[in-house]
Parts: sequence; structure tokens; C-alpha cells
Amino acid sequence: ALRWCISGALCAAFLGLGMSIAVLGPTFQNLAANVHRNVTDIYYIFVGRSLGYLGGSVLGGVLFDSMNAHLLLALSMFGTTVGLYGIPWCKKSLLLTGLMSVIGASMGILDTGGNILALNTWGAEAGPHMQALHFSFAVGAFVAPILAKMALGGSEPKDLPVAGKTNQSGPSAVPTASAASAAAALKHQLGADFLWSYVVIGTYLLVVSLFFFILYSKGSSARDKSKASLQKGPFARYHYALIFLLFVFFFCYVGAEVTYGSYIFTYAKVFAEMKENEAAALNSVFWGVFAACRGVAIFCAACLYPGTMI
Repeated sequence: ALRWCISGALCAAFLGLGMSIAVLGPTFQNLAANVHRNVTDIYYIFVGRSLGYLGGSVLGGVLFDSMNAHLLLALSMFGTTVGLYGIPWCKKSLLLTGLMSVIGASMGILDTGGNILALNTWGAEAGPHMQALHFSFAVGAFVAPILAKMALGGSEPKDLPVAGKTNQSGPSAVPTASAASAAAALKHQLGADFLWSYVVIGTYLLVVSLFFFILYSKGSSARDKSKASLQKGPFARYHYALIFLLFVFFFCYVGAEVTYGSYIFTYAKVFAEMKENEAAALNSVFWGVFAACRGVAIFCAACLYPGTMI
């Protein structure tokens, strides 16, 4: 029963991880407006988050061997929560990039630690449970554009600072008192809605982190980790070659997955000139098909060799 509770908590955590990663795409224009930049000028926030994610993934593997797994995951989710709460209040692009790096590091620790904990919990039976984790991630990524659309549904695309859309006639360029007050009201509305989507996801992760703090208080992870450390399996025949190939595979696969999922909303809305609800639907379709295939992979993992699935 305890193993199933751990798996359920991990799936809930990865649901939040998926939402945290995917929410950046639909709110990218609002981030640009928040720091007074064009969307083409703050691409480096993706680089900052990815570098943080890479560092957190490496650091998570080291920390997992030296501290309680449940406590590590709880702290990583708490760190992600604090970062998500702080994003809407960043008014400088460099500050936003730094915060994105910190959030990326926390998510990297959660990603690595969650996978290792699932392996240690289920051992040779971990295949379907690992797929369930990543299915939960995909479901979270599917939900995030819908959540962002609900929060930002009242905003107008042309009011956001997008390069190439500044042509105005002479009379309309002269501000009036009513126009200024309307612009201030719109800015306040966008800020409130923008804050809401991040607060919801951050609060969800905070609630899930409490479950891991409870598991930590039970003190079961230390016994599971020591038991797992005594059961070291044999290495594969081509151990290092396999690790290198998997590194290259995930470097290309995950890079394409996250980049495409993050940019498709902005591309559809700005360059393809789709409506906001259509762009959000397109983003959700991508992550929805992604989630459906990962759901199928749960059953495939029970009867197929991993190499065959790859």
C-alpha cells in the first residue's frame, strides 16, 4: 500500500511539473510585456531555464545519495512554488532569467529524484510506473494552456508588445485622458490574470509537497534507500556506450519536445495570426496527443522491451 501511495504522490508531482513547464508558452507574451520587451528579445529565458534544469538534474542525482528522497522532492517542489509566485513580479529581464534558472534547477531535481524514487520503490516492476509518471507530466502540460487561456481570455493580442505591429494613424497616436485610464485598467487586468495562472500552479505544487513532507515524517524512505543500495544489479554489457546513446537521444528528443511546446502558442498567435483561443487549442492538441501516446506506453511497458519501444 505504501508503494502505491508513493507512486500516487509522484504522479501528482509530475502533473505539477508538466504544468510548470508548459505554462511558459501561453504566457510568453505577458512575460515580455511585464519586462517591457518584445517576444523576440527575451528568448534567453528559455536558455536560462534549460541551464538550470540541466544543473538541477545533475545536482539531484548527487543529493539523492546523501539525503532523504521524500524531503528532497518536497523541498524541490517548495522551491518551484516560490519561483512561480515570484515570476509575475519580475520587472527586469535579467531578474526573470535568473528566477527561471532557479525554477529550472528545482524542476530538474524533481525530475531526476522522482524517476530514481520510482525505480527504488518498484525495482524490476518499475516500467509501467515510470510511464505513469511521464503520462502525468504530459497531462499537466495539456492542462496548462487551458488554464492559461482561462486566466488570459480577456486580453487583447495587439495590446502586447510584439515587434512589427506598431503602425498607427496620426489621430489615434494622441493620448486622451479616457484612453490613458483605459490603458491603465487593461494593464491592471492583464497583471491580475497573469498572476492568477502562476499562483494556481504554484499552490497546487505546494499542496503536493505537503504529502512528501508527510512521507518524510513517516521515515520510510531511509529504509527503502538502504535496501535499494544493497541490491545493486549487474551492469549492461555496453554500459557506457548505452549511457552515451541515451544522452544523445534525450538531448535531441526532450530539447525538441520542450522547445516546440513552449513556442507553438506564440508562433500561432503572433506569426500565424491565430486567435488566442485557437492558439491555446493548438498548444493543447500537441500536449494532448503527447499525453495519449504516453498513456498507451504504460500498457506497452508491461509487455515490451524498452529497447523495442525506443
